[in-house]
Order: sequence, then structure tokens, then C-alpha cells
Amino acid sequence: LGQFHDIHFTLSVDAVGTPAEYIRDGTDWSVVDRNIHSFCSLGKSVSVNCTVSNYSVLTIDSLVNYVIQLKNHYPNTPIELLFSVVHNPVHLVPQALPAHLRHRAISSLEKAIECLGTFDSNPPEQINTLKNLLNKINETRSHGLISRFVEFTETLDRTRNQTFSETFGVPLYDL
Repeated sequence: LGQFHDIHFTLSVDAVGTPAEYIRDGTDWSVVDRNIHSFCSLGKSVSVNCTVSNYSVLTIDSLVNYVIQLKNHYPNTPIELLFSVVHNPVHLVPQALPAHLRHRAISSLEKAIECLGTFDSNPPEQINTLKNLLNKINETRSHGLISRFVEFTETLDRTRNQTFSETFGVPLYDL
């Protein structure tokens, strides 16, 4: 790496811990965490890119806190957190959540926005991305779209032998 003057690493991370392992099946969070620290320790520019889906939005505040902790641990490393909101497939957009999960997403977004306000070196438009999502999250979605999300998630859980409710600590649907 020493032969290169400008090096930038872009890391795709949608969540931390067990939710990261759920969202990206096959992920071992301890390995990902170790790799992230390895990249940050090099002192080169690092972007953490988060794809905000109706899964990752439920714990987005934890990711923001994690990246802020990274920045505090590696103060001489340029670290930024960037967000890209899912638009397709439509059953994975953050707005396609049952009402009880929307409430959790709103809480997580509000905490994330508040924490990002303390992350001075992060691009300010990233707060706007989350604020815009917070405004959109209450848009009415068809029951069919929410049903597709629930069915899709139940299929993933069966296929992967995982459980949404165990991962996120909340039931997939509110009875």
C-alpha cells in the first residue's frame, strides 16, 4: 500500500452484530468487525456505506454509534458514514413495515439523526438522507406490500434457519 499516495476504502456494512449476520446471511460479525478495525488502523480514508432497507433501519442507530466509536478510536483516520435508501425491491423499502415495526424504525432513525449531529466530520447531506427517510416512513403503504415483506421474511427465516424476532427482539407481525 505504501506505493500509493491516495487510498480510499469503501466498506459495505448495513448493521452491526447479529442484525448484520441476519441481513447478510453468511456474515460472521466478529470477522467483519476485525476487518473494519484493520482498515481503519491503516490511517487511510474509509467510507462505511449502509444500504437502508426495512431490516437495517430497525437498528440504524447502532450502526451510527459504532462508526462514531470507530472515529473516536482512530481520530487520525478520515471515516465517513454514507446511506443509500432501498427503492427496489419494493417490499424491502423501509416504508414497507408493519405499524409496530415502523414505530421501532422511527425511534432508531431519530436516535441515529441525533448521534450524527455530533459526528462533525461526516458529510451533512447524510443527516438529510435520514431526515427525508424519517418523513417518508409514515407514508401509507398497501397492505399487500407489507404482506409481501412478511412472507419474504418468513421464507428467508425458514430457508436460512434464522428468526427475525430473535434477531431484532420484536415479532415480525403484531397480532
